[in-house]
Amino acid sequence: MHWTTVYRLRKRFLADPVISAVRPRERGPKAGSRRLGARTELIVDDVLTTWLPRQRLLAKSL
Repeated sequence: MHWTTVYRLRKRFLADPVISAVRPRERGPKAGSRRLGARTELIVDDVLTTWLPRQRLLAKSL
């Protein structure tokens, strides 16, 4: 185990002194994370597929 992991687990245990504080946590994004919503994702996708290719064409003409 890496020494930084030991200190991270120690910090979690000191914040909440129960054994479950040092149990492995679920991987992946946590609830309330700053992921984009579905509507925002569609807007970003539209911009990347519509606007960005036109900008590439402008850059090639230089």
